[in-house]
Amino acid sequence: MKLGICDDEAVVHHQVKEYIEGIDFGVSLELVDFYNGKELLESTSQIDILLLDICMPELDGIEIGRKLKGNLNIGKIIMLTSMVERFQEAFEIEAYRFITKPIDCEKLVKAIREAIDTFVGCVPIEVYQSNQKYRFQQRQIRYIGRMTSRTEVIIGRESFQSGMTLADWEKVLDSRMFLQVHKSYIVNLSQIERIEDKIILKNGEILPIARRRKSELLKRFMQYDLRYR
Repeated sequence: MKLGICDDEAVVHHQVKEYIEGIDFGVSLELVDFYNGKELLESTSQIDILLLDICMPELDGIEIGRKLKGNLNIGKIIMLTSMVERFQEAFEIEAYRFITKPIDCEKLVKAIREAIDTFVGCVPIEVYQSNQKYRFQQRQIRYIGRMTSRTEVIIGRESFQSGMTLADWEKVLDSRMFLQVHKSYIVNLSQIERIEDKIILKNGEILPIARRRKSELLKRFMQYDLRYR
């Protein structure tokens, strides 16, 4: 995931970047620097979250935001400003959050975390293997299977253990991406290759489907495919 910082004030830019680099957001964040609006507008990078200063020379943040509106390469915009009176203009460009200067770092981190959480399957989970704790993004899960007294979380080629039940997992997993398809399985919709009498995953594995859940699976798989792929 990429987070862009567009602020012409070098000191503020550096402080914000340094602070963000010291925070564990639960996802891998690649920081991309822009020191003026021209650099940002000329960039072809996919920026998931953009910290955009309003007060900049030549092109200010509001004007940049208007030019970026509808740009599929830019995700959530968090506006940075000392000019509270310009918040109304920022609403027009559908900014996700507003942070006033001098920047309250806790509020900034909260805004970034909330922006991250809007991305499908990016919320982190914790699982165990040989009593060692690991942290992954939900989207990395292929499926979760029920065992006798615990669940097995399949991530890549690895199997991890969890004391959570499938019902527990349903409460914390991103419902846009995950669905319980059988009494013993929750599947990541992005990992499905096709649906027949059973589920064929992209890696060739086959999972069963409960008969009463098949219509819901077909509906949700189509919704996911149209909206998020």
